[in-house]
Order: sequence, then C-alpha cells, then structure tokens
Amino acid sequence: MAENTPTLNTPIDNKNKIDVAKALQLRLNNKLSLEAIAKQFGVSRQAIHQSLKRFTNLIKDPEIIHAYNKNDVELLKAAEFILLSDIVDKTKRQKATQGNVAYALDKIHNIRRLKEDKSTQNIGSIHADLQEIKAMQGKSTT
Repeated sequence: MAENTPTLNTPIDNKNKIDVAKALQLRLNNKLSLEAIAKQFGVSRQAIHQSLKRFTNLIKDPEIIHAYNKNDVELLKAAEFILLSDIVDKTKRQKATQGNVAYALDKIHNIRRLKEDKSTQNIGSIHADLQEIKAMQGKSTT
C-alpha cells in the first residue's frame, strides 16, 4: 500500500486531526450527530462529513446498524430458518442449486454460532485431534 494511501484508521489532515475510527464509533455506537462529533474534535460539521463520507454508502442510517447490532443473533437465526426453508421448498430449489443454498445456510449458521460465542467446528473431530496430539507427545517423550 502506498505511504499516503488513507486507511480506515488514518486521521484526516485538518487543522485539528480527526480520528476517523473514533468519529465513526461516536456516530454509530453513541448515535451522535455530525455536529456533536465536530464539536468534540473542534472542527466543522463539514470536516466530519468529509471524514466519514467513505462510509456513507455502507451506512445510510446509523440507527439501522445499531438495531442490527442489538439483534444480530436473532436476525441470523431468522436468516438461517429462511435458508433452511428454501432447501426443502422444491419450487425455490429449482431456481438455485441445493449446494448453493446449503452453502449459504452453513455460512449463516457459522456466523450466528460465532456471535453466540459458540464453536463452529465439529467438537468430535477436535477431541480426536487432541487425543492424537497427546498420543504423539507420549511417543516423543519415551
């Protein structure tokens, strides 16, 4: 990456430096207006707008992001249910391959499990791997 290429954490060069990551956090998590964020950084509303505009296509409404973050597990469960329903619905399956729907279901399922702080791996295979490691360690010490 070029030395002058901005990243998401790169402060914007203004009279007062704007910490873009902090400004975005204030906008999304604290639901502050651009004016309120500008006041905290001692810059104009326009300066904050310019700093955050790379995110405007991703985040049209910060309230929606906040609502998603508060309900992400339930929304992922709903998406998982819809995809599972699609797998067994013959008319919908004709439009997409069963493999594609199963793949999407697997991804949604894994995301939900991660959000619930649960493993996405097969616990049985992890147990078998641990047993194999213990066995190999026992052989190397003899």
